[in-house]
Amino acid sequence: MFPTIPDNLEALSATDLRSLAGEIRVAVEAVKANTEASADDVKLALDAVEIRKQVLELAKAKEALAASELSEDDEAEPVVEDLAEEVVEEEVIEEVSEEAATEDAPSGDEDDLEPEVEASVSKPAAKVRTSTGTSVALTEEPSTGGFSPDKLLARGGVTEKTGGDGFGSWLELAETLIDVGKSMSPSSNQKFQVAYVPGNFDESHTLGENFTQNLRKFEPEIMAEMCAPAEPQYDLDCWNTDRRPVRGSLAAYKPDARGAVSIYPSPSLADITGQSPLGVGIWDNDDDISLQGTDPSSKECATIACATPTLYRLYGVWRCLTVQNLLAMTFPELVEAYLNRLAASHARLAETQLLEAMGTNAVAVTQSDLGYGSSVSITSSVMNMLALHQETERWDNGEMDAWMPRWVRYAMKMDIIRRRSTSGNGISVPSDATIDSMFMDAGVTPHFFIDTPSWASAIPAVQTGGVLNLLPSSVEMVVAPRGKFAVMDRGELSIGVTGNNLYRDNTSNSKNQFTFFFENFEALVDTNSCPAYLLTIEDLCHNGIQIADEVLNCDGGNTIS
Repeated sequence: MFPTIPDNLEALSATDLRSLAGEIRVAVEAVKANTEASADDVKLALDAVEIRKQVLELAKAKEALAASELSEDDEAEPVVEDLAEEVVEEEVIEEVSEEAATEDAPSGDEDDLEPEVEASVSKPAAKVRTSTGTSVALTEEPSTGGFSPDKLLARGGVTEKTGGDGFGSWLELAETLIDVGKSMSPSSNQKFQVAYVPGNFDESHTLGENFTQNLRKFEPEIMAEMCAPAEPQYDLDCWNTDRRPVRGSLAAYKPDARGAVSIYPSPSLADITGQSPLGVGIWDNDDDISLQGTDPSSKECATIACATPTLYRLYGVWRCLTVQNLLAMTFPELVEAYLNRLAASHARLAETQLLEAMGTNAVAVTQSDLGYGSSVSITSSVMNMLALHQETERWDNGEMDAWMPRWVRYAMKMDIIRRRSTSGNGISVPSDATIDSMFMDAGVTPHFFIDTPSWASAIPAVQTGGVLNLLPSSVEMVVAPRGKFAVMDRGELSIGVTGNNLYRDNTSNSKNQFTFFFENFEALVDTNSCPAYLLTIEDLCHNGIQIADEVLNCDGGNTIS
């Protein structure tokens, strides 16, 4: 990014030093323009600014030395007396000459002007005698350093030339200066701009109408000296999501014009086998014979016992934001940012409420350390639980859903890429779809929630004291048959609120404000008595470990633990 700095800067010419300074500046400007520049890049840029100062100081010193040597050479040159039949005061010519060379130069960094421009304008090779006996340089030959008079442009309104016209020779420039001098009084302090050197700046050094972009083009030390306040940036980024994956995974149950629903519990297999009489039995030949005796056998039937239904009521999840009219008119970006954060907070509250209800009556089961990496431990524990689940009530293996924190995807990906690879194909990070398919192959459809209910492990912050925290070593998930949970949905109800969710009344108007108001009504419904499980898997390691065969017990667990 930054040019190589030679060990011996003294060996470079003034021209080479100027070129090096320009390259450094371009590199610094690139860092300024890069909004994603790292801290190391910024430090390099600041160091480069200091180096550039040294390079420019050395270049100026070399130029001053070259200028003094050029002046000594000029003194020995013959005086050309026949070029000026009329003379003017030396002070006038020197003043106009200096003005043509410097006063109308561009307003950018003067260090970017070629040093040859200043020397060439003020020190032509030949001379013309003035009334005081001194000489003024005058020649048609170009100055050394490659600078030619056609780079000078005439200032309109002072000379007979049209503004912006060039000069064909140094002689033409000198004659123009003399003509201007003729019209001036020797005692006058007035200055006339005869010619100027236009700067040849690239786009990165050209100021435009955008004030913020202009600020980026200044050196850091120049920026530090500015007294004017910087223009604020009104765009507020880092948008939070108000997505609700838990509600989206549940079937909607819409009660007909009622705010509650009652669910009658369905009997389990244990309700039948645990009652008396059982209602089932075996009848054999001995039972037929007993019918002839005094104590005949009989088939006793089970009876139905009434149960108590469970009532589920709607609740409202609301959010509102009061805004001053003038704030909404002058800083709408801030209002939008607040609405976004409020929507995210609303979604978190509503999602957590559903998750808490799902875990309330779930059967808690725990799987301890298996000794494998997390991807194997999690999926095999789910399979173990499902195998036992379908036998308890004599179910066929129907569709099952599992709700778990979304960091589980990252944990399983980390575990998989950390496995020892012998294929030589390098690291391959599995996709989200790959992780999801692992769960579906294990027998459940995964749903990843964003928010943390009380029954789930808390998610640590990114860092503590500058140290990156690790993912939790245990995971909790709710596993249930498809359709067990549904969400009672009555949509949004916003009384007195306009279509754009603005609430205005006389009280608000008297305070020059209004309110954004949102509310939706919902509730979790446990539709049947089929069990849901709160499965906890402990002692997880996301390190890709593959334990040796000799430490496995007969159930696939770690015998060492």
